[in-house]
Amino acid sequence: MLFYAAVRIVLLGKSISENSGVGNFLLGRAAFDSEAPPDVVERVGGRLKDRQVMVINSPQLLQTNISDHQITQTVRECVSLSHPGPHVIVLLLKHDQCSAEDHKCVEKVLKSFSERVYQHTLVLTTQEPTETNDILHKIIRKCFYRNLSLQRSSSLDDLLQMFEDIVQKNDEQHLDCAEDEASQYFTMEQQDTERLSEGVKLNLVVCGSDGTLKSSISELILQQTERDMKLHGCLISLVELPALSRLSVEEVMRQTLRCVSLCHPGVHVFLLIIPDAPLNNEDKAEMEEIQRIFSSRINKHMMILIMQNSKHQTEELCEETQSVIESFEGRHHFFGPNTQVSTLMENIEQMVEENRGEFFSTETFLEAQMKKLLQFEEMKKKIDLLETNLLSQERIQHLLQRLHLDRHHNKLRAADVLQITKHSLQSHESCAEEELIQTFIQKLLMMNYRARCIHAKENNDSFEDESDIFKDLSLSNTGTSQSVQIHPMDVQMALFHCADGFLKQLMVTKLSQCQYALPLLVPDPFTQQIEFPLWTFRQINKSWKMRITNNQITSQTQPIYKAETPMVFFFRFGSVSSSKSQLMNSLINEKHNTFFHRNCPGSSRTRVLMDGVVEIAWFCPSGKNMDKFTDCVAFCNLHGDAGYHEKQLQILTEMASVNVVILPKLQRNDKSMTEVEKLYKDSKPLICLFTEDVSTLPEMQKGKYNIGLKDRNQSDVSKELRRAINDCLSEPSSTFRLEDMTKHSDIRVDEEDDDDCRRGREAAQQMMSLLKKKDLIKNKESILPCQGKLWHQWSKKNKELLKLRGEEQENEKETNKKKTEMNKIREQQNKSDVSEIVKFFITEIDSGDEHEMMFFLKWLTILLDEQTSGGLKYNEKWASAVKLKEKPDKYGQLRPKQNKHVKTSEDLQAAVFGLEHIMREIGQIYESCSSVKKQKKGLHFDFSSLPSIAAEMMISGFPLELMDGEADHVPVIWISAVLDELIQKLGDQRVFVLSVLGVQSSGKSTMLNAMFGLQFAVSAGRCTKGAFMQLVRVSEEMKPQMNCDCILVVDTEGLQLAGRSTRHHDNELATFVVGLGNLTLINIFGENPTELQEILQIVFQAFLRMKKVRLNPTCVFVHQNFSDVTAREKNMEGRRRLKEKLDEMTKLVAKDEVYDAECFSDVTGFDVQYDVKYFAQLWEGSPPMAPPNPNYCNNLQELKETIITHASKSHRMMLTDLKDYIKNFWEDILKELFAPS
Repeated sequence: MLFYAAVRIVLLGKSISENSGVGNFLLGRAAFDSEAPPDVVERVGGRLKDRQVMVINSPQLLQTNISDHQITQTVRECVSLSHPGPHVIVLLLKHDQCSAEDHKCVEKVLKSFSERVYQHTLVLTTQEPTETNDILHKIIRKCFYRNLSLQRSSSLDDLLQMFEDIVQKNDEQHLDCAEDEASQYFTMEQQDTERLSEGVKLNLVVCGSDGTLKSSISELILQQTERDMKLHGCLISLVELPALSRLSVEEVMRQTLRCVSLCHPGVHVFLLIIPDAPLNNEDKAEMEEIQRIFSSRINKHMMILIMQNSKHQTEELCEETQSVIESFEGRHHFFGPNTQVSTLMENIEQMVEENRGEFFSTETFLEAQMKKLLQFEEMKKKIDLLETNLLSQERIQHLLQRLHLDRHHNKLRAADVLQITKHSLQSHESCAEEELIQTFIQKLLMMNYRARCIHAKENNDSFEDESDIFKDLSLSNTGTSQSVQIHPMDVQMALFHCADGFLKQLMVTKLSQCQYALPLLVPDPFTQQIEFPLWTFRQINKSWKMRITNNQITSQTQPIYKAETPMVFFFRFGSVSSSKSQLMNSLINEKHNTFFHRNCPGSSRTRVLMDGVVEIAWFCPSGKNMDKFTDCVAFCNLHGDAGYHEKQLQILTEMASVNVVILPKLQRNDKSMTEVEKLYKDSKPLICLFTEDVSTLPEMQKGKYNIGLKDRNQSDVSKELRRAINDCLSEPSSTFRLEDMTKHSDIRVDEEDDDDCRRGREAAQQMMSLLKKKDLIKNKESILPCQGKLWHQWSKKNKELLKLRGEEQENEKETNKKKTEMNKIREQQNKSDVSEIVKFFITEIDSGDEHEMMFFLKWLTILLDEQTSGGLKYNEKWASAVKLKEKPDKYGQLRPKQNKHVKTSEDLQAAVFGLEHIMREIGQIYESCSSVKKQKKGLHFDFSSLPSIAAEMMISGFPLELMDGEADHVPVIWISAVLDELIQKLGDQRVFVLSVLGVQSSGKSTMLNAMFGLQFAVSAGRCTKGAFMQLVRVSEEMKPQMNCDCILVVDTEGLQLAGRSTRHHDNELATFVVGLGNLTLINIFGENPTELQEILQIVFQAFLRMKKVRLNPTCVFVHQNFSDVTAREKNMEGRRRLKEKLDEMTKLVAKDEVYDAECFSDVTGFDVQYDVKYFAQLWEGSPPMAPPNPNYCNNLQELKETIITHASKSHRMMLTDLKDYIKNFWEDILKELFAPS
């Protein structure tokens, strides 16, 4: 709809139950009572889908037996309650109850509103017709054939559309109900008298505390004027004011306003009825309330009517009554059994003459009571807002119940969704409603952007037809709402609201990887307190490339919370016909729905949790000419009507570089126009998009643009809008930074609100301040003394020692010498100082509770990554050296560049400092103390407690280094101790070991992280070295099926790693990983035959060595970045060639190794049909704006199911077995028992 104000709808009918039923159907709750008195006109506000409505319910006005006086009074009340007039009038009629008399009544009632009433009227029939009713057809024809038959299957959307049509046809204008039209039918059927009489119409209001006395006086006056109209030459309009002292403040205001409004143009005389006796408390309270609400301006219009019960009472006033009369300027009249009404009327006429015809009008009342009225309006707003919030909270609670989240507010943990469950095996586009959350999060963890496309399976249960639809409609609409599909964004936001901080951060990180917009400002669904979830952005990095002035390309990678970029803010006022979010998508990425919009699959008008949410997304340029914007630009999107979300509007318009507002047709006095005019006067660029205008990009003044959207091609609009935004951004403008949002004191910041998060950050910052005092390139060895040269020397000596032991004739003298040297090194490690940084880390981990420890570790990881993210500068230097190499005339400059590059590479590696280095140091402290059996000086903890730290970290989801990639050694003592602690904490669990092998940068870690929600390092310059292990928990329901309690995932450095790899190193690593894993994933990237040949040879030799010692590991080949995973024939051909290569290699190597094997399946349980997986390209398009390819995500799901199948068939291994196996197996490798012949 194109109107901003509330839609005012008047329901006219003849049955209280039918009217209440339809009213409740519209509002979606039991707003109207079906047992209320039929003569009561009620007004109830609420939200109809996404718009404000006001429903005025008059359930008796179409009854044929009500008097003209009742019609007039009720119509006036309807007009008053729908002030300044209704937009829509709904006639509730039935086919079998529409006679000629009904027709006459309908016409009389409608004409009482206005001659133009039919342009605003529709007919709602409530039963299937058995035969044609000509009279009903006539009424429908007069209403321009606007008719809807309301049945059980009727959709609220159909009725909404009819309302919208009526409002649009009338140019959004309400029905103008002039008083002379509304008063055609007078109280005493005096139409002819009115036309003939030239007298004045007198408006009288009868007030007082005694309802019986008021009614009797009213009847006497009306009877007398009916008998003798010409005697006084005036028409009488009489309204009874309810006793005010019994009403609430709000109701007093409503009733008095109603009373004065019904007496158009105003009240000539107020008749205050009091008894001729001592006033009781009720009488006194009533008079006080009348004076309070009407003020002293009522005194000149007030006549005190003193009621006498006896004919013989004297007209003497008691002191108390005299005081009352004087307070109202002294006019009074005694009224007893002998009193003539004519005498009273003469006194009234005289009073009107004295007042020169002046009356107490609505304007008079408002002027006198402006302050009170403003207070009332404020209270009314609060009441309406409270009603809306209560309704909203009911819907939210209902939504959470449907999603089975009603008991999980802020309680869902990352650990709950990262374990293997039955949902890990499901990859459907539809599921049961109670499974929506689990299905959504499983797809999201796998970076599948189709997570938003999941929908609940429809319930096809049929219901028996009921003869009376209103039995259902009069309820709170729960039954009908259950059948409405849950909005996809409600699924996302419900999970967001019910998640703890770590799961929220994981969610937002995955949403960012899916190239989706992220929640920036989020109102609490129950308190409306606005939250800025800064914590959720902390793990997100964005990369982009820009062309600088000399046409060179510069690259940037930044944590998004620190990035300073221009920001464009989109918002709307009112209800608009164009989709704002869809328009924003066309600016950012035309092929991807960054912002969810009304035309996305699963969208509906029933969303509950998105109003007031601000989402943010970034456009990141690629440095190519086709870039839509030349710099990284943030786009913010306020969902819902900005007029209802003033705080978000104020914050974002202030912080934006450019404001873009979408507007319907607004009236000049509309509050939204005031906001637009304020923005127009501001110096900040403003682009106005008009949904009802066709204009094209006139720049009204510098930085101010108007663009019409009506009947325009979306592509043309996008081009114009993009050009306008680029023009605005080409001028110097303010930049936006996420962290600056914290400066707004009226919003809640999650990092500050959560005490554990805040303490974790403070501790991590304190530790970083210790680190920043050191130059890592020069002082890394002093910070981490145990893991540097000493550990490398010990590893080398240990390899030499074990190699000696592996020889047939061990040299005892040489062996003892090695042992002595190794013991000396351990002594040196033990004597080395413990740096303040390591001491601080151990103290902090040991002292905090589990939640605070998790925040500390997360914060430390974030801050360490931020400090050591210098890889791109190094890459740029290397790229410049490569360019020089391509130019012979510049070759003389190459050598210095290359030398500088080597130095830069060394410095870069020295400067890399992560959590793994701290844990490696703690591991070496433990190993040295264990070896020399001595507590380390300066260590304030018993060294035996150190493995517990690592075990807790593994349980919490952090990876632990299994093989030191710099020393090429497994710290067996440390790993064994950590596994012992795991056994102590978890019990001796069954474990399935999954390991992965592949070349460098082939996507191994990315694949594992996406498949299991892990945290292996994937950033450039931080590629995996050595091997890391991480626990994946298995849910109780899956343990019997999988035959294990947890999966231990082992990620390894790439084979043929530049600058490190030797054939011996790769063989050693491959042998360790293959021998350790129950299942090994062999990751192959692309279709390079040379690379394929080399890696297959390394892998095959490892498997052959396992077979020779009667170990039977299995493998699955994962062929990533395959050009066409959908071509079955090509896949079959690829499998055939792979099998030929493996079989050919088997024969060659088996011959050298003197082993009888003809094909690869003789060496390992390998099935080429099931154990080769082809993966699509990771990205759907070109980075940095491309989302992950859904086909890649589907391939991940298939691989995950294959892994689970392998786990269910694998032999049982306990953690204790694994501990012993790692120790023995690594020693056997070092003894070269697995060396090739």
